[in-house]
Amino acid sequence: MRMKRLALLVLSACVAFILNAQEDKADLLEQAVLFVQSHRLQDSISPSYFDLPLRIPPYLSANFGELREDHFHSGLDFKTQGVIDKPVYAIAPAFVSRVSVRVKGFGKAVYLDHPNGYTSVYGHLESFSPRLDSIVKAAQYAAESYEQNLLFSDEQIPVERGELIGYSGNTGSSGGPHLHFEIRQTESEDPVDPMFWYKDRIKDTSPPKILALAIYAIDGQGILLNHGGRLSAKEVIQLGQGGTVAPDSKLPLVWGKIGLGIKAYNYMNGTNNLYGLSRIRLFLDGEEIFQQDIGRFSFDESRYLNALVDYEEWVQNRSWIMKSFVEPFNKLDIYPVKINNGHIDVNQEREYDFTYELYDISGNKAEYRFQLQGKQLPFPQEDTMALFLYPAYKNTYTSKDVYLEFPVASFYNKLAFEYDYIPPKNVKNPGLRNHRLYTGVHKIHHPTVPLHKAAFIRIKINDDILSEKSRYYLVRILPDNKMEYIEATYTEGFMEGEILNFGNYVVLGDSLPPKIFHPQLEKNQNNTLIRLVVRDDESGLDTYRCTINAKWVLFEYDYKTNTLTADLKDERIDLLPVGNLLQIYVKDKCGNENYREWMFNAE
Repeated sequence: MRMKRLALLVLSACVAFILNAQEDKADLLEQAVLFVQSHRLQDSISPSYFDLPLRIPPYLSANFGELREDHFHSGLDFKTQGVIDKPVYAIAPAFVSRVSVRVKGFGKAVYLDHPNGYTSVYGHLESFSPRLDSIVKAAQYAAESYEQNLLFSDEQIPVERGELIGYSGNTGSSGGPHLHFEIRQTESEDPVDPMFWYKDRIKDTSPPKILALAIYAIDGQGILLNHGGRLSAKEVIQLGQGGTVAPDSKLPLVWGKIGLGIKAYNYMNGTNNLYGLSRIRLFLDGEEIFQQDIGRFSFDESRYLNALVDYEEWVQNRSWIMKSFVEPFNKLDIYPVKINNGHIDVNQEREYDFTYELYDISGNKAEYRFQLQGKQLPFPQEDTMALFLYPAYKNTYTSKDVYLEFPVASFYNKLAFEYDYIPPKNVKNPGLRNHRLYTGVHKIHHPTVPLHKAAFIRIKINDDILSEKSRYYLVRILPDNKMEYIEATYTEGFMEGEILNFGNYVVLGDSLPPKIFHPQLEKNQNNTLIRLVVRDDESGLDTYRCTINAKWVLFEYDYKTNTLTADLKDERIDLLPVGNLLQIYVKDKCGNENYREWMFNAE
């Protein structure tokens, strides 16, 4: 029961309150009680109030709070048996509050406001119900734009529990057919875990598993000595079956201020997927010192995931390790217990006993026990020559070729900043082999360190020879040597923009128009489609416009396949038996344009 779990949260906070003499005890108890109160609204809603959104056996490909790049997963991903077009139904009586159509993100999505204070969200839809589809199409044709964000007032579009609202799909930033489903608190818009209501209808008897243990020396105040005799600031130990330390691994000796982290997953019946954990508890010598509970979060806080995880491990190894301590500028509200912010002061040469308890939302539990040996070790000397940036202040960096400005709270901890510049003639990156470089490569710190807020960047164009300045564009070189376009503008010999990641940046030029490939008419028993392929291999496609017989026609854009598709059976399209003129105009992000036209006959 959720109420029992909440009671345990309060109890654990009280235990921490009594036993931790070094904390402000009244403040600690108040914080824990406020955490519980702010996370308990869903307890008043009966599980039977919400129906399931699909009428097929409920299996998940992803659960709530899973760790994703730069964000938490904000809902449940329901499997749709590997196909699109499964009917999707309203889970309770509601009013439609929003219908959204986006090229990326949720693609086609419906938002329903329920009278109990919650909003349900249905994303990546292939299409809407006939009633909603007519409203969306009318708006698209009125605005002559595929993308729409339609907002509706209460009582404007009522829906009943079990009413059809759309069909599942793969639109937007979806990696395969599924239904992305959320339940949010309407007033705050905070997503909450739908499994609070569905855990009795989605079978899960599989306990979590811990795969690795990480040990950290904190900010020069701690140190580790591994079994090879090397002093270090971090050790990651892979664990075998049942959470045992692998035969070729040994836990390090520790001294000073340290922190712990784990790599662990949840599992569910009938699937091979890996899922996120609901709750993690850490005990030291029998006392709870840390707890992480992801039952709800704010979208404004979601990027703080990069402070929760070992970001370096994610970037280098695509491995999610969750820290069981809180960085100074981590503002996540998911820690009902954080004694000393989860830090452990090892100041005695003795064995320290630790226990991890891992839970999923269904109550399945796993436990892992281990010991760390305290051993007095020499602390490392701080690099007095480093350029330190501090998260409590606005920081700037200036050189001959670059200017950087970091807002307050751009980092999660003090940062020893590094910058380097590689001249064009010395650049060896294979991803740039076929590109003309108008600057060298600016190595702005390390991509293994997270940046929380967008930083202003001004890069000098060393070889400013393009007559049309809009043809310059800024890119970040990704670890796989691919290029990520960064929105920036030319200003008096500089490219200016904002970056959200540390890494390697360079200015390129794009004078090539996007490509348009010959359309294909596709027929089947249900409809007739016309499909175009458009692609831009440099800065990327920005806008497009399609007409048939000089009238704007809705073409849906799928960036994953570079296709534009129109349904020729749409009654808004005036087709002639013969001699229909299809015209398409496209523009890339550097302003390069292309235009093509074809004649075709209707059949």
